[in-house]
Amino acid sequence: MLRGRRRTFLYFLSCFLILMIFVTLRGGNHGGPPRTSPPRGGRTRDAKRSADSRGAPNPYKYRVFENYSEAEQEDDPYKDGQNGTGTDPLDIRIFPSTNDQLLYLYNKVLSAPWMPNYKNLASFRDVFFRRTKNMTTQDEVILNHRNVRLGDSLPYAFTNTMSKDGVKYYFNVTQEILDEIPVASPLSGKAFRRCSVVGNSGILQDSKCGKEIDSAEFVFRSNVPPLRPFVVDAGRKSNLSTMNPSVVHKRYRRLKDISDHEKFAKDIGEYNGMLWLPCVGSVKMVDICLQAKRSLDFHGSGNPRPAISNPNHYIAVQHFWGQRNLTQFMSTGFYVTHLSLALCDETHLYGFWPFGSTVEDSPVDVANSNNTISFHTRKVRYHYFDNLPGPNGAHAMQDEFGVLVQMHKLGMLKMHVSRCRD
Repeated sequence: MLRGRRRTFLYFLSCFLILMIFVTLRGGNHGGPPRTSPPRGGRTRDAKRSADSRGAPNPYKYRVFENYSEAEQEDDPYKDGQNGTGTDPLDIRIFPSTNDQLLYLYNKVLSAPWMPNYKNLASFRDVFFRRTKNMTTQDEVILNHRNVRLGDSLPYAFTNTMSKDGVKYYFNVTQEILDEIPVASPLSGKAFRRCSVVGNSGILQDSKCGKEIDSAEFVFRSNVPPLRPFVVDAGRKSNLSTMNPSVVHKRYRRLKDISDHEKFAKDIGEYNGMLWLPCVGSVKMVDICLQAKRSLDFHGSGNPRPAISNPNHYIAVQHFWGQRNLTQFMSTGFYVTHLSLALCDETHLYGFWPFGSTVEDSPVDVANSNNTISFHTRKVRYHYFDNLPGPNGAHAMQDEFGVLVQMHKLGMLKMHVSRCRD
């Protein structure tokens, strides 16, 4: 009798335990703390994530930036920026290609809050000064009577940089050259608080950065693109601008007749300050460069003032990065950036983007069949002012860009790749 009652008790106890386990599993509370009530009009975060396992749509899976489309998500705390960011902090971004991911990461890094780091800038200046033969940029960036004398041998900047056979080529300074250079550098003893360095990438198109660029105390530009048609995006202020002699070949027919000289002087007359000319770049550059200088002296208004670059300084900068495995012929934009780093407390770069496209701020909000997000991309021209194809392979533009991004992260300069505030 006692044995029968014990068997019956154990039977009911077993049923009770099985029932409790079943109820617990159905309720989703696996021995953890009790659940809080879901927010009004919505489900808890855990319930949303478990929905996918039951076959229901899960808005948290692979979601990147888009707002929720389900009606029951109206009071979701992560919708429309209610959490301060506008996105779920646990979002995972799935990119359709490595290139899209790279562009996204570059934009993410360069759009983050930035502060100048004067200590890092001072450390770089110190190392750069010691590794470039103690050449001060203010005094050495252009040829003047203080750094060159009659009969001196100057290395051709571009020829020596690009030479594969180890042969060194030199230009002997003549009286003709001495007559074309100033007694001292116009930049001697100068320093500036904030400078803009304007590159020529199509990323400047529709950027509305002109006012911000021109607000700087000193503005550097490269290869004299037209200014007036692009003032809204690229500004018009100029204090030091570079011009490769190839510009004379391509745009002004090598200055063959008087009309070419007059057009050249008129176009370059848009610029102010100093016009940096690499006349001692190669043997072929000397004559055409000096011709361009004399044309501006005769037909121009006296502004900008032509100045012959110092090949020793250019080669020193090239060698500095060559020792750090950036060995390809550097672009003038990269070189001018170093002038700004030496002269300015803050350097702001515009128009530096070596890619053929850029990721827009907002990706499309529809996932494809693989549950990956396709981002809106915008094609970027090589130059903002023309339709020339590029790059031509002469420069390691993406490697230079990688260096500049690191400088940005270190607070040594600020890169602007997004639209500026109106």
